[in-house]
Amino acid sequence: MKNKLSKRILALDLMRGYFMFVVLADHLLRWPSPLSWLTGSGRLWVSAAEGFFIISGILVGYTKGFKKQDESIKKTSVTLLKRALILYATLVISSITIVMIANNLPYPQTLQPTLPTNINLYQTIIKIITLNFVFEWVYFLKLYVFALLFAPIFIALLRKGRIIIYLMLTILLWFIGIKISKDWLQWQVLFFIPAIVGYHLEYIRERWANTNKTYRNVFCGSILAIFLTTLLLSVFWVLGWEIVKSEQILPAINFEKYVEIRKWLDPIFSKSPLSPSRIILSFVWFSGIFIIFRKYESWINKYLGWILMSLGTQSLRAYTISAYLLVFIQSAVPVTSSSILNSVIIISTVTAVVLLLKLKILQKILPT
Repeated sequence: MKNKLSKRILALDLMRGYFMFVVLADHLLRWPSPLSWLTGSGRLWVSAAEGFFIISGILVGYTKGFKKQDESIKKTSVTLLKRALILYATLVISSITIVMIANNLPYPQTLQPTLPTNINLYQTIIKIITLNFVFEWVYFLKLYVFALLFAPIFIALLRKGRIIIYLMLTILLWFIGIKISKDWLQWQVLFFIPAIVGYHLEYIRERWANTNKTYRNVFCGSILAIFLTTLLLSVFWVLGWEIVKSEQILPAINFEKYVEIRKWLDPIFSKSPLSPSRIILSFVWFSGIFIIFRKYESWINKYLGWILMSLGTQSLRAYTISAYLLVFIQSAVPVTSSSILNSVIIISTVTAVVLLLKLKILQKILPT
């Protein structure tokens, strides 16, 4: 059955739900667990955060750039800035509230998020309002706020067809972010380059539909091969300590050599600062995951849609709810080395978030 080009891409909503599931699981830090095979424990060369940001950029490019191209840039800018203000308010209120709660709970030190130290509540609130401190479980909102503040400039460039200037600007901002150690300037490249795809999404889908099937298969096969190869390499070089320690499993490399290579390899895929290799690999992994989700979207939606669609279509609301929920879970639920118990904790937490998303009061006060 042929779909209209304007039809929402189900795979993107499912992917966004998957990325949100991974973020929630990684925030819990309940390892070991078999679920780490789905999440990478948040330690691989690319994380779910990059994927989530890429999807956000695609959707902004499509909904605010392409679909609203007949709307004045002034009106579009007002819409984006209002959205940024709502997220900023959510970020500030959540950070202040959660910090106050966290400081009055018997937190296990090993699970304690980064909190301001040696400053009073007034100073903490000032730091939060000025975004010099953000509670780490809602930190993504800060990156999103700044991306939306820049968005009107980039959308204006897209509408005028100034792609070269557009690319030069986003790369320049990334470079400045590296030099002055501002992550929100670095991460915008993962938002605005995908926004180009979003802006031209209808054209891309039309051309793809008219492309020879053999070429499409070769292209998708190549992307998947690169994705799976680099994924396996990442798993080995990030999580392969035990394999290397057991010389019988992998006698070709000893532990000292492994550590030496890691010291050279880790900075290449650095998250802070956001390295060029990690940026490029983020786009490759995103493309590989999209191909898989697109191919099996009916099956995934049938069996996992009740979780992934809820998390995907209300991602920022789920993200904010989880921050509050995790404060109590991390304080009340003891740390365990049991894979089964850790998996139960992760699944129960995600299920609780999905159920909380159904509450009307939360739907009214929290942004999607």
